[in-house]
Amino acid sequence: GLGDRITDPFAHWTRISYLLTQPYCMIKYIQLLLVPMGQSVDHFVPPSLEILDLRTLIGLTFLSWITFLTYLFGKKFPAYSKWIWFSFLWFFITLSPTSSIFPINDAMTERRLYLASWGFFLAVGVFYKLIFSNSKRILSFMLIHILILSLHSWKRSHLFADPISPWLEAAQIYPKNYRAQYN
Repeated sequence: GLGDRITDPFAHWTRISYLLTQPYCMIKYIQLLLVPMGQSVDHFVPPSLEILDLRTLIGLTFLSWITFLTYLFGKKFPAYSKWIWFSFLWFFITLSPTSSIFPINDAMTERRLYLASWGFFLAVGVFYKLIFSNSKRILSFMLIHILILSLHSWKRSHLFADPISPWLEAAQIYPKNYRAQYN
């Protein structure tokens, strides 16, 4: 019911809870970039209150694996090491001002990915280059990927034809989201 909705997000965010919630948000960002499903005009992410929270542990484990794989790829492919590390650092450094210990109203918001996605997609391009040695195969696979993402974007853009639809979707995805319910 209405009694369990968080109505004042600032009352629940501390620097520690915000920091503990961000690893989960990071893996959600990566998931949205890989497979843009579950998009929302306003994500509702409740605070993680302890390091043993499952979302925090999964997020930290996943981010540790990404860091380790970045290190391994850098070692295995020294010719691409600078590109790999640049992509990795670009993604995380551009997210760091809003995904750190300073709580703000939105624990997770897709607009933070605009700048960070540049590093992510540079890494995807390097990954494609490492997987496919034939440049024609790289180009065709990348074009197929871009086509799929473009079609999804075009389909998604219809949601914004009227100002109410994005908020209805957010309220359906996140029933406890006070802003979506209000809007």
